[in-house]
Amino acid sequence: MGFNSKKEKYILISIIAILSILIILAMYFWIINPGGKKSRTIMIYMVGSNLESNAGIATADLNSIDPSKIDLNKTNILLYTGGTESWQNYIKNDENAIYLLKENGFEKIESYEKYNMGSEDTLASFLNYSYDNYKAKNYNLILYDHGGAIDGAIYDDFTDDNLSLLEFENALEKSPFNEKNKLQTVVFRTCLNGTIEVANTFSKYAEYLVASEEVTRGSRDSYAFASLNNILPNDDGVEFGKKFIDNYVDYMKKVDVFDSFTTTYSILDLSYVDSINEKINNYFNSIDIKNNYDTIAKSRSQIFTYGDSQSEYYSTIDIYNFVNNTKSLSNKYGEELLSTLDKAVVYNYSNKNNSKGLSIY
Repeated sequence: MGFNSKKEKYILISIIAILSILIILAMYFWIINPGGKKSRTIMIYMVGSNLESNAGIATADLNSIDPSKIDLNKTNILLYTGGTESWQNYIKNDENAIYLLKENGFEKIESYEKYNMGSEDTLASFLNYSYDNYKAKNYNLILYDHGGAIDGAIYDDFTDDNLSLLEFENALEKSPFNEKNKLQTVVFRTCLNGTIEVANTFSKYAEYLVASEEVTRGSRDSYAFASLNNILPNDDGVEFGKKFIDNYVDYMKKVDVFDSFTTTYSILDLSYVDSINEKINNYFNSIDIKNNYDTIAKSRSQIFTYGDSQSEYYSTIDIYNFVNNTKSLSNKYGEELLSTLDKAVVYNYSNKNNSKGLSIY
């Protein structure tokens, strides 16, 4: 069969050329990212600190990840390690490294000199590496170490440095994550980071904050990351956070059978942070502090303070409880703030009545 015209021949050649280009592009993207874009990339930024050196807690948490239960064709799990004097597993203490979860466990894919894990640049480099090399629809960041409320988190053993809230913000500013390209969740596997100050830091860069108002616990039997075994490709940020919290609560019920510790964890919808700040300001600005100082001081003294033995240093209390106990001083603005907090805290667990999901310094 011949061509009826030069025009038909030209059209056919054009179609063949376009198809060839599309095939080449598909092969290129297949090579640099086999299987195409995955559903999610989970980034674990881990300093084991004395939790690992003394008790092997980080090792226990990592061992709770079961690759056979995770669809690795749709999920990337990256682990960045450093800043710990002694590990009780395969991780070396004289380097920083990135590991990728594969069928037989974590495999080292990058190693670096011993950088300060308490530096914004170290965290930023991990975020950029993960984004550039492991494309996904959703990104989840897990921060692992000690936490210190308004002091930040992630304390490097070798430098005695940590990531302050400002440094967290600077690290995110240097990353691809922003208001138009947010992390799905930021999870703090730390103590005391469920505060409005931490929420302010991450609100431009993430959809949800998963954190505890109180001290968190671990042991050689800990399994904080077993929740990752149940994450589904289409889970949203709330479901991701719920599975993490429910798994942690399950652990605490097994080790704390007499309910002696205060256990908290919550999910905060960070889109409400600006509204919370506005209503906090409205509430306190509407109160005659001078004439009501005694009432406020008495209420503050009766509110539970988080932090165990270091409670006076961190001095964080539950926002909801404090406002609920003092709202008679400004009922309208108090009710508005409480209503907003109810909407913002989309999931909350506490074994005590004093925790509604968000604390304040």
